[in-house]
Amino acid sequence: YLVNDASVFLGKPVVHGSIFRFDGQATTFLPPLAAKKFGLESGPCYRCLYPEPPPPHLAPSCQEAGVLGILCGIVGTLQATEAIKLLLGKGDLLSGRLMTYDSLKMKFRELKLKKDPNCPVCSDKATIKSYIDYEGFCAIG
Repeated sequence: YLVNDASVFLGKPVVHGSIFRFDGQATTFLPPLAAKKFGLESGPCYRCLYPEPPPPHLAPSCQEAGVLGILCGIVGTLQATEAIKLLLGKGDLLSGRLMTYDSLKMKFRELKLKKDPNCPVCSDKATIKSYIDYEGFCAIG
């Protein structure tokens, strides 16, 4: 959430990737200021998808839930490709799209992402306009 908020406030793109057990996903978050800089259309931010983190008991760590180690390489390669495309201004970015990978079925899928018109950070109705206490927000510490 901190990276997302900083991205929106500072107008920096984020090439996002995550893994959990046997699944991975990747997308590019392109806030309005970054989109303008790169001559692209802005897309949804992380909070458009996940406005608030889940309760701590529903978000197990990789140590608790396990993760297929090779997913780091697969998703990391997708992220590196996105970053290179962004820097070169080539190809279609994953902004507004989420690529998912299911290693058990060996399948990639693509889901369309839309901006949340009520997003607490990137919408015209934003309620979060500065950094918050992330330790308290995420129930860490």
